[in-house]
Amino acid sequence: MKPSFFKPFLTYLGMFFACMCAYLIVLTCVNCIPKNWIAKNLQKSSEVLIQENEKQIIPLPHKTEVLFNYSDVLMLNLIASVDASHPFESTLLSRKSYLPEQEQTLDTTPTESIPANEQYLEPNKNCLIREFYGMMHGDTLTHSSEYARYWHGHQVLLRPLLLFLDLHGIRIFLLLAMAILFVAFCIVAGKRLGICTALAFAMGLLSASIFTLTRSINESLLFLFTLASMIFLLCRYTKGKKAGIFFFIMGSIINFFDLLTSPILGCLLPLTLLLLCKIKEENANGKELLQTYLSCGLLWLAGYGFTWLTKWLFVDVFFGRNLTLQAFGQIGLRSEGGSFPLLVVFDRVSFLLGTTTLVVNGVICAILGIIQLIRNRKNSIPYARICLTSLPFLMSFLIPFLWCVIIRNHSFFHPFFTYRLFSISIIQFYVLILHFTGYYTCMEPKQLPEK
Repeated sequence: MKPSFFKPFLTYLGMFFACMCAYLIVLTCVNCIPKNWIAKNLQKSSEVLIQENEKQIIPLPHKTEVLFNYSDVLMLNLIASVDASHPFESTLLSRKSYLPEQEQTLDTTPTESIPANEQYLEPNKNCLIREFYGMMHGDTLTHSSEYARYWHGHQVLLRPLLLFLDLHGIRIFLLLAMAILFVAFCIVAGKRLGICTALAFAMGLLSASIFTLTRSINESLLFLFTLASMIFLLCRYTKGKKAGIFFFIMGSIINFFDLLTSPILGCLLPLTLLLLCKIKEENANGKELLQTYLSCGLLWLAGYGFTWLTKWLFVDVFFGRNLTLQAFGQIGLRSEGGSFPLLVVFDRVSFLLGTTTLVVNGVICAILGIIQLIRNRKNSIPYARICLTSLPFLMSFLIPFLWCVIIRNHSFFHPFFTYRLFSISIIQFYVLILHFTGYYTCMEPKQLPEK
């Protein structure tokens, strides 16, 4: 092993070890919070949910928005099921409907989904919501399940919040946090990469209904951490500074918090900003951009994948659950697509994205392109260089489509998650239009670098 490889390998290995230790420590610590401290707000949360459907249907002026309460109910149920006297065990096993004071059967290997107790299984009823409501109002539950495939890092945020807020209050908190981060990002992006770049990202994020989705805890966390990571990248990035470790850590953090909603948003949006910085501030060529794109993308994927695998191994080593084989079986299930025609999948996704959304973004793109062509009419736009440096953005534009092809089962059943991925494609379309009209390559005379 060459010394030039050995040192960065140890750096990444050490950082990964630090992340795993941090995850275990913080989860174990928050799981020490006694249940009776948060029981009142959990009960109020169950009363909020019992008034709602498993899917919240929200009619917006231009489309219909669908939010999935299933994940939020599950997250709150897991929190209510924590045994504070055994916090490390609760951290790794992540049990649902677990009441240690009651005698229960335990399912350690749930397959397709996490079922509700039998007394709540009725057609066309909100089974998990009714189960959680009953759990928080003294019902006797006879069966519990483990949901150990995920880290459930959401508990690091939710358990402390539940000391003071119920679900309604948490949703308001998420809305305020989203608004603050969104405005902060637009300001920072506008200063670093121009107003048009800030507008491109703002329109892409708004196309994903980021303010409406704050009614869903599960979906909010991904966007909050993505926005925070983009602000951090723009504020801290300097020429020549390696960004690989940043994407490696971000991949790990996204896996820690996310329940497989639209995770690649947390990679491709910050990566787009990084590439734009390299074009505008470092005059990077096509080869340099492609190398950065592939290396950072693979490092993000490594952080994401190894974090997930490590959770399975921890559960297998400490509790002998054989979770690793079960998890790989789930990967096969989620990617299975024989009975789900692609046209049907894309139809379900495009319905939630909305025709009006596509038309509005198309019109704005056209206006921005015309404005930039007029502004640069006296400049020589380097189309040869632009073509070479556009490949990473074109690849990012296509990746959401590829996601639907590869993870077809998941995309079919969860189009309300999946459609938000296409905010990536919308942003890349803006970036490509701006790039080909010289926005990132035709600098004003005062901006030209000194010879």
